[in-house]
Amino acid sequence: MMRQAGASQGTARIAALLEHAIAYRTIPSQDTAFAAEQFLHRVLAGPHRRTLGLGPALDEAQTVAWRKAAVTLFLSGVTG
Repeated sequence: MMRQAGASQGTARIAALLEHAIAYRTIPSQDTAFAAEQFLHRVLAGPHRRTLGLGPALDEAQTVAWRKAAVTLFLSGVTG
């Protein structure tokens, strides 16, 4: 239950940032809740699956590189 509440708060915060960017016409209008959820999945799911043994584990440097690449890919898609 607590974990779900934390995920919901994270999604809401990211959605709010996206809504702010839409208001300032920095990014095109979109479903911000969906985009925020997809962002969190992109950043967290891969390393989490690897932690569960569903792929090679990432060391700290690889985890940082994963996060940076996920953010770059997300921002490239969200801005068109």
